[in-house]
Amino acid sequence: MLYAATSPEAEQGGYYGPRWALVGPPGPTRPPKKGLDRDAAARLRAAASERLTGVSVQACT
Repeated sequence: MLYAATSPEAEQGGYYGPRWALVGPPGPTRPPKKGLDRDAAARLRAAASERLTGVSVQACT
């Protein structure tokens, strides 16, 4: 997080972490495949929205 927040090379929307998966200097890297799953992201947003607001997503449709 520190690299992404302070590095002049960091780009908006970039993904940064250890260069060699779990170890190494920070830098640009690819997110894990699970992090790119749009269906999982939609389910997570819906669940978090319901929990935080107390309103069911299905009740709004």
